[in-house]
Amino acid sequence: MSDPYALAHAWAAALTGDADNAVFNWRFIHDKDKATAAIKRRGTLAQIWNEANQWNAAGYGVFATVNEMDGTGYSPNGQPIHGQSGDTLEHVAGIRAHVVDLDNLSAMENLQRASGHIPAPWFAVQTSPGKAHVYWPLHGSERYRNNDSYRLLQRKLRQFYDGDKAVIDATRVLRVPGFWHQKGNPHLVTCYGLPGYGMPVSRDMLAISVAHVNAPEDHGGRHKLGDAELAAPGADWLWYALDSMPVDGMSHPDFISFTAAWKQAGWSVADHDEMRNRWLQWCERFGTESKGIDYNLKHWNSIEDTELGWKSLLFKNPTLNAQFMFRGVNYDISQIKVQLQPVQTQPPQTGESEIPSQQLKQTGDLLLGEDCAQYFKGCYFVTRYGEILDPLMQLLGPGQFNGKYGGPRFVINHTGAPSDEPFKAATRSIFWRIPTVDYLRFLPHERPGAIVTDELGRTGVNTYRPANIRAIAGDPSPFLHHLSLMFPVPSDQKIILDYIAHNAQYPGYKIAWAPLFQSTEGAGKGIFKSLFRYLVGGAYFHSPNAQELVESGSKFNAWMRAKLFILVDEIKTDERRDMIEVLKPMISEAEIEIQGKGHDQQKEDNYSNWAFFSNYKDAVPINQNSRRFAIFYSAVQSLQDLQDRQMGDHYFNWLHDWFDNRDGAAILAHYFRNVYEIERGSIPKRAPNTSSYNEAIRQGRTPTERIILDAIDARLPGFKAGWISTGAAMKHLRAQGSRVASVSSLERIIEGLGYHMIGRAQYAIWQEDSNLPPTLFNLSRDVAPAQYAEAQGYGTITPA
Repeated sequence: MSDPYALAHAWAAALTGDADNAVFNWRFIHDKDKATAAIKRRGTLAQIWNEANQWNAAGYGVFATVNEMDGTGYSPNGQPIHGQSGDTLEHVAGIRAHVVDLDNLSAMENLQRASGHIPAPWFAVQTSPGKAHVYWPLHGSERYRNNDSYRLLQRKLRQFYDGDKAVIDATRVLRVPGFWHQKGNPHLVTCYGLPGYGMPVSRDMLAISVAHVNAPEDHGGRHKLGDAELAAPGADWLWYALDSMPVDGMSHPDFISFTAAWKQAGWSVADHDEMRNRWLQWCERFGTESKGIDYNLKHWNSIEDTELGWKSLLFKNPTLNAQFMFRGVNYDISQIKVQLQPVQTQPPQTGESEIPSQQLKQTGDLLLGEDCAQYFKGCYFVTRYGEILDPLMQLLGPGQFNGKYGGPRFVINHTGAPSDEPFKAATRSIFWRIPTVDYLRFLPHERPGAIVTDELGRTGVNTYRPANIRAIAGDPSPFLHHLSLMFPVPSDQKIILDYIAHNAQYPGYKIAWAPLFQSTEGAGKGIFKSLFRYLVGGAYFHSPNAQELVESGSKFNAWMRAKLFILVDEIKTDERRDMIEVLKPMISEAEIEIQGKGHDQQKEDNYSNWAFFSNYKDAVPINQNSRRFAIFYSAVQSLQDLQDRQMGDHYFNWLHDWFDNRDGAAILAHYFRNVYEIERGSIPKRAPNTSSYNEAIRQGRTPTERIILDAIDARLPGFKAGWISTGAAMKHLRAQGSRVASVSSLERIIEGLGYHMIGRAQYAIWQEDSNLPPTLFNLSRDVAPAQYAEAQGYGTITPA
C-alpha cells in the first residue's frame, strides 16, 4: 500500500474502528528545527488531510494523539483556543490502544518478538528504517479511562520490548502513516498488519501477559557503562550468557546490539580486560564471516553508553533465559558447561521399558527360582480377577502375560520338563511365585505399588503411577483470553482457574462438586476438555457418552475405574432427574460401587473429579440446597455473540493451533502446576455460587416448582406473607392439572425453594380441602404455626 491517504486511513480504521468519524488531536512538529513552535489542530483525518500535507511539505512531521481526547481547548473548527490546554491527562476521554515505540539497535528484533505476543498486536507503523511502533488497539467494551492503569501497562510493555521510555502517558502523540518523516533522509511513514490483525485484544489479558515484568519509573535515555540496573547478576552468569549465545544467522545489527548489551551487563561485575578477551574469542566463532580483530575491537571500544543490558541478553538468548528463569539468580551457573561444538548423541529414550525392573533374558534361556524372582519383579497375582498385574500397572490374563514375558524356559518343579509358559511359572512354581494380593487399589496419595491392608485383613496393591506430563515455561494468555471471552466475570474466572490448578497440582484430591460449563454450540468448550485431558494424562481421563451415562451409567460404570478426571459432554438430564441422584455419589464420594457388564458389583476407590459441558441452560437442575454443581453460563449464547467477539474460524484455528502445535498444552501445564498459586485443600468443600447461580436456579425449576412459584407471585391464599401450606399446595396443583406428588416429595420441593419447615397446623383447614392438619413452611424460622391462618386471611381456625 503506497497511496498516502490510504495508509493514513488504514491506520485510523485499525486504531478506532471508524476512520471517517474518529476525531484526533493533531500536532505538526518541525522535524529539523526544534525551536519552531508546534502547530495544533483537532478534527477527523478527512478534515485535516489537506492542511496536514501542507505542513508536511514545509518540513513538519505529522503526529496525532493516539488516545481519544475530550475536545477541550479547541474551537468547533479545530483551531486551538488561546489560553486553554486540552492536551493534558485530565482531558483523556478513552484509551484506544497500547503502543510500544521501538527505536533502538534491537528494534527489528523486538518487533519480531512483539509480533508473537499474546494477545497479539494488530499492526505496526514503520516510522523510519529500522524503527517501528507496535499497536494493540482496544475496541468496544475493552476501551477504558484510567491514566494510571494505562501508564503502568505502557511501562511494562516498553520494558519488555526495549521500547522508548518516554512513550508511557495517555496523551502521547505519535507519527501518522501517509506522511513524510524528514529528520534525515526523507522517509514515507507506512503501516502494515501483523499476524494478529483482527484478533480481539483484551486489556485484562494484555495486563496479565506482562504481569511478571518489573517496570520501575524512569525517564529513559542511554546509560553510561557500569549502570547497576543493567548489570548481570554476576560474572559467572555473564560468561554463560556469552558462551551460550549462538552465532549462526546473526546479522550485523544483531551482533552490535548483543555486544552493547553484554558489555553494559558486565562492566560493573567483571574485569574489563577479561571481558574483552573472552568476547574476542567468542567472535572467532563467526569463522570466515568474521572481519578480524581490529574491526571487532573498533566496535568494542566505540560502545561507551547504551540502553541495553542484562534483560536484553535474556531476550536475545533463549538458552540463557531458560536457565535463568528455572534456576534463579542464586544458582551457580558455572556448573553447567556449554558445549560449543555439536556432538553426536543417541536419540533420547522415551517412556519406560516394557519390563522396567529387569533385563529380558534371551529366548531359550533356562530360568531357575532366583532368576524368576528377578524376571517377574514387580508383578502381582490379583485373586479378584485371576490375572497378573505387571510393573506398568496393567492387568494381564494368561495369554497376554505369556505374550509379554515369553521366550525363556522356566524350571517350576523337581521332576518335570521346563515350562515355556510365563503365567504358569509365575503362579504355580514350587520354587518361587509372584506375590498375591486380593484386589486392586487406586490411591493417588500413596506410593505407587504400595500394599495396603484393609480392616478385614485383605491386601490391595496401589495401581496409581504419576503421569509424565510435559510442561514448559511460556505465555498462557491465549487460554486466559479465551476464558475471559467465554466467562467475563472475574469471580467466575477465579473459581474456574482455582479448580483447574488444584486438579493439576494435587491429582487425586477428591473435590466434592463439579463445574458445568454452558454456552452456545461452537463457543470453544472443547479447549477445556483438551486441557483437562492433558493435565491429568490421557490414561486417567475419560469422557463418557452423555446419553449412555443417562441411560445406563447408574448400572454399568466400569469406565470410572482408576480415573482422575471424568468429563461429560452435552449433558442434558431432561425428565431423567433421578439421574442427578445417581451422579451425586459419583462426584462426591471417595468409594463407590463399580460394575462392568458380566461382572459383580464391587466397592472401589473413586478419586475422579468431574466436569460437565452443555448447550442447554436447564441441563442440570439445581436449587438453593444444591452443593454438587457450580453452574457457569457463558456470555457466548448465540452466533451473534461469537461474531461480536470475533470468535470465527480464524480465531479457533489460531487457538487450537497454539494449543496443539505450538506447545500451548505444555505451557498451560507449567502455568497451572508451577506458576498458579493454590494451597492443597483450599478449594471450596461445596459448589461455590457463581454469577449464574440465580438464573441457574430459575432454569432448573420443575413444572411443580413453577406452579408453586406462580402461586406465590399471585399471592394466593396458602402462599401469602412468606408462608406455604402443603394443603394449599396440593389443592392448587390438582386445580392446575399437575401430577400430585406425595406429601413427603412436596415437602422436599418446598424446602428446595428456600422455605423452612415450621411444623403442622393445629387443625385441618377447610379452605384448603384438607382433612388433616397441613405442614406449614415459612421463609423465616422465627414464626409460629398459629400465625399462619390470619396471614392468609382465613380468620381463626377451629376444630371441625
